[in-house]
Amino acid sequence: MQKVSNCGILHRQIRPLWLFFVFMTKDVSSGEKLQAQLNLMSETKKRDLESFIVNTVKIKLIKRFEEILEIEGKSNLRQLLLVPVFSISELSRRIAEKAPELTTLYYKELFAAFDEAGNRWT
Repeated sequence: MQKVSNCGILHRQIRPLWLFFVFMTKDVSSGEKLQAQLNLMSETKKRDLESFIVNTVKIKLIKRFEEILEIEGKSNLRQLLLVPVFSISELSRRIAEKAPELTTLYYKELFAAFDEAGNRWT
């Protein structure tokens, strides 16, 4: 619902915040399904899944920058990502320390990989 103030500016009445949370909780993403299933998996399956997610993120980041970067930038990106890192925490720490400018894109790809893994592994 919108109101017009004395100055002629449109104002929106804010609906209660709890309505937003009710609608949010009804939409369960595949990442949340994956998190629930992780509790039921064995340690080796959890490790395999984490490796899949990490490798998916690495590949997507490299592909995303393949056309944009020059040869030296591609080389630096590959040196950053193509290392024997198979855990999300290690890769997150590596990105934060060596390439903080990639943090936002890294987390975007990480959440997309969680959803993709949720669709594949559940």
